[in-house]
Amino acid sequence: MKEFKLSNISSYILARDFVRNFFLYILAFFIGVFGVNVYSELVYVPEYTSKMTVSVSTTTMYAQFYDDLSNTIEIAEVLKNVFDSDVLKARVEEQTGQTFTAKVSASTTPKTNFITISVVDKSPQKAYETLVAVYDNYDKVFNNSVFENTRTNIITPPSMPMRASNTKLGLNFGIKIGLLLSVLVMCLVLFLSFMRDTVKKEEDVEASIDAELLGVVYYEKYRKNSLKANVNKSNLLIVSNATVSYNFVESIKKIAIKVMYKLKGKHAKKVLITSVDQHEGKSTLSVSLAVQMAKEGAKVLLIDADLRKPAVPYFFPDITFDENTSLFEYLRGNIGSENLIHHDVADEIDVISSNTGHMKTAEALHKGRLKKLLNEVEDQYDIIVIDTAPMSLVADTEQIADMVDLSVLVLSQDRMPIPEINETIDVLNASNSEFFGCILNSVKTLSGVITRGNHGVKLSEHFGNAMGGYGYGYGYGYGYGYGNSKDK
Repeated sequence: MKEFKLSNISSYILARDFVRNFFLYILAFFIGVFGVNVYSELVYVPEYTSKMTVSVSTTTMYAQFYDDLSNTIEIAEVLKNVFDSDVLKARVEEQTGQTFTAKVSASTTPKTNFITISVVDKSPQKAYETLVAVYDNYDKVFNNSVFENTRTNIITPPSMPMRASNTKLGLNFGIKIGLLLSVLVMCLVLFLSFMRDTVKKEEDVEASIDAELLGVVYYEKYRKNSLKANVNKSNLLIVSNATVSYNFVESIKKIAIKVMYKLKGKHAKKVLITSVDQHEGKSTLSVSLAVQMAKEGAKVLLIDADLRKPAVPYFFPDITFDENTSLFEYLRGNIGSENLIHHDVADEIDVISSNTGHMKTAEALHKGRLKKLLNEVEDQYDIIVIDTAPMSLVADTEQIADMVDLSVLVLSQDRMPIPEINETIDVLNASNSEFFGCILNSVKTLSGVITRGNHGVKLSEHFGNAMGGYGYGYGYGYGYGYGNSKDK
């Protein structure tokens, strides 16, 4: 079980999960209210109570008088036990010839010689008759020799109950149960949120992930555009967009410089960027890192090797990708490499991608043409950035990892279980490339979420879905399927 530490608590994740499950609290409340009502209807049995009040007194041979109060109170306590005794109940059964089912109780009024006798039964008539029988037979059980000349006087005679003395569980009780159940659900939600074994903050990477943390990229909310015709530079989450936040640009710049420095130290050029699962923002970071490296003066080639769902073309709306320049068609041997490379003038980088997604990627990769392509272009560039498919979905990335010099893993906040992340890192470490480290992406905190509105960049509280980087649909689906894919 996860060890409890205050440092492990992410206030944002707790608050987000708390708000996301608001419907559950409302549902729990109404279940409590209606559950009490249903339970009350099913189990309720009306009971009727008949009561009488008597006083205890003593007499002499000359006159009747009330004895000293302390003496009569003592006698009253003894009589109370007699009225509630099993011996008296047996006597009543013997007289009436019926099983004694009623509940009898007797109580004394404090500092008086009064005794109130109550009989509770399911029938008002039986309650009344039983009370009369109890009173008529008490003297046959009570030992008058202990308290000489003791008698009782009826103050309030037995009454025939007109309505049930017990009531159904009311609405107020149901509301209390509903509120209690709602609070319990809240506590369970917060407990499960804390116990979820995912990366919620930077400290989780350092404590639980077998990798160096290369940098943190905070969540930046941008408007979706699912149609490529509507995409332009102003609504792309990319460092060359003048309207992105300063924090985003600086985060990408720091990570890009780290990767460039590492590659230079290894006298290497090829870096692979992947993720454990979809929607973690790896394509967004691949593009932005490649563009930032170009800004730092490097000649950069960006290769979209996610053949099943190429995302890189989305970030370069001015480039037309078709079958004659498709990486997938090249890997299958249908076209040559002379037309593969596209140049983006605005960002000053070269790009290789496919025009659409395909299913039979393993067959294409096994032909060995990707390694041949990398060898051909390596001398032409300072850095080659390769965006690949998520590792938990397909085995394509494992093959490509053997062809590069360095690999980087993108992790989205609170998305994948830590054991699965470490398993992915083990796979990357087992490849021929060196695993460099992780980037923690799409991080949100309660101190503010970076958003972009009509009046520029601002900080605002946000408890919505934490998608990785730019939130456009990736959509692998069951069996790695998705729309707009084809194979020839």
